[in-house]
Amino acid sequence: MTAPPAEARAEGQASNSKRSPGALDPWVQRLGAAALLILVLAILFFQLSLARTRSFDPDEFQHAHSAFLISQGQIPYRDYFEHHPPLLHFAMAPVIARLHPERDGAAAFNTLLVLRVLLWSIAFLAAIAHHILARRLLGSLGAALASLLLWSTLLVFEKTIEIRPDTPAFALLQVALLLLSRGGAVKNTLAACSALGLGLLFTQKLVFPILGIMVVIWLSRRLVRVSSAGERAAAMMGLLWPSAVCALYFLVQDGLPAFIEDVFLVNLRWKARLEPWPFLVSRFLEPNPFFALLGGLGLVRGIATLGRTNPARPGGEAVVFFSAASGLLGLVLLPVAWEQYYLLFLPQLAILGSGVLLSTTASLLKRAPSSAWVGLTVFGVSIASLASAKDAILNQRLRTGEGKERAIGLILDNSAPTDTVLDGYSGIGVFRPHAFRYFFLHAEMRKMLSEAEVRELEDGLETGAIAPRFVSGDSNLRALSPRVREYLDRTYQPTGVEPVEVSVFPGGEVAWDDFAGRFLGERPPARGAYVLVGDGWSERQSAGGRAFRSSWGKTSVLRFPVLDPTRPCVLRLSARAGADVPGLRARVRLNGREIGELALGSAFAMFDLPIEPGGLIRGLNRVEFSYPLRPAQVKAARTVADNSALALESLTLGLGPTCP
Repeated sequence: MTAPPAEARAEGQASNSKRSPGALDPWVQRLGAAALLILVLAILFFQLSLARTRSFDPDEFQHAHSAFLISQGQIPYRDYFEHHPPLLHFAMAPVIARLHPERDGAAAFNTLLVLRVLLWSIAFLAAIAHHILARRLLGSLGAALASLLLWSTLLVFEKTIEIRPDTPAFALLQVALLLLSRGGAVKNTLAACSALGLGLLFTQKLVFPILGIMVVIWLSRRLVRVSSAGERAAAMMGLLWPSAVCALYFLVQDGLPAFIEDVFLVNLRWKARLEPWPFLVSRFLEPNPFFALLGGLGLVRGIATLGRTNPARPGGEAVVFFSAASGLLGLVLLPVAWEQYYLLFLPQLAILGSGVLLSTTASLLKRAPSSAWVGLTVFGVSIASLASAKDAILNQRLRTGEGKERAIGLILDNSAPTDTVLDGYSGIGVFRPHAFRYFFLHAEMRKMLSEAEVRELEDGLETGAIAPRFVSGDSNLRALSPRVREYLDRTYQPTGVEPVEVSVFPGGEVAWDDFAGRFLGERPPARGAYVLVGDGWSERQSAGGRAFRSSWGKTSVLRFPVLDPTRPCVLRLSARAGADVPGLRARVRLNGREIGELALGSAFAMFDLPIEPGGLIRGLNRVEFSYPLRPAQVKAARTVADNSALALESLTLGLGPTCP
């Protein structure tokens, strides 16, 4: 994939008026490259705009959860299961420790947003390294085309905004290729292979592109060039030292056997299989046909030109070609090659495809009256490639994550930092300790669990040794075994926020007291009566020695469990107005029936509302507050707090003169 010599001369000689046929004028190079790079930047910043709103992939919660556990002092593999290398999780742990996402739902999603922006920043740096590499090999117009091909690819757009280790590995791979394209100096080889060695600590799948690079450095004397013994030694040293440091760390932490088991042996025994062809067609070929065609032609051209290395860039074309080819080989050899794996070979494929389009166009139009036709052709193909993926990229705006945000917020607002969560594959327990060794139990993981491990969970639930406050109601958890499903069905109930289910009577019915006070301003107790705070409430507040929550919006929802619904006949509320506005009221509905209205004053007062026979049910009961008049409707409100109609301190069930 050697760049056309005429193009290279035109790139460096702006004043040369005697150009070879097909050479590109410098203004064509610069104008075309600038136009394409503006489009690339627009794509990247549109991607960044989605960081807060686009729904989260469950894998993102898995990686954030591992980093959270590290921030809490746990050691991966030794203390919990994780089958990815640890570098991303260790890198994110200090960020998570500083932001304290375990406090509440708002802090949790601010943390997830920060992590996404950090990963996007790494992707942005990877885009720069990729562009510099392509420019070194193809010139400015070819590099801009390669960048646009890459960033208008649905798979790349989707995955580089997510919290996952493949993006740092992608960035380090581009840095390594850039260093190797500069020539065969020992220092370049050492730095490049050190980057690759660090990349392996983000994802083991980087081994496939590395194999192709090692062909260039180590084995390809006749195909590419002769590598010195110093280069080969530097390559091995760079690849191995990061893994050696990692192994030493886990050896000191008494976790080396677990590290080897989880990261290497478990993955070698992986039982799930995913054929690459349907996925390759639906997720790459169909949304990006121009890129797929050019990339394929680039591979063919690369095979045809293996022995012709540009002396000005020894080995640069070869490492791009071999890393792309061996990365594609990984699609066949990996048992499961999900979208994120494509980040490890699509960047090189974009360079190959750009090179073949640029050289073929220049050759076909070499007799054209102006080289502007070459630039126009390249630009036209670029726009066509972008247009083919436009709808798929824009549709990312429709993938919103409000439901998952509510679920995680519900758990964090209604549990203590030490309360555990048992999940299937939803991620709702991302910032709480996990009740079981395995944070995710999707179909692939369930195939890997031994009978003893499944029995450990079954027995732990039955005996109380494993007692999660919340569980996920997704099908993955209940599919683990009939015993697990039966236990969850009789112990947990839906909270009204999918897929969260709560332990209705934590600690068992013996420790339960229907008439105990349930305080909104406090964390729920580990055992006994509690109230589950739903939508329409502020974070915990305190004033005048009282802890409470304020309402926001038109309605506010609470849920509370009742063991014996036949005894209580009074719902007692400690409440006041949420703002210093006269005439505020709150209507109260219990399980869909209106039971009264609160006339709220400026000081906390007790309100007793009668409960009709049959008004309560065994298990979770729903209380809804609605506000006929909010402060902003009485006088201008400048803050959300000013527009709060109700401040609620506690909810208590009681007996009254009309109780049976």
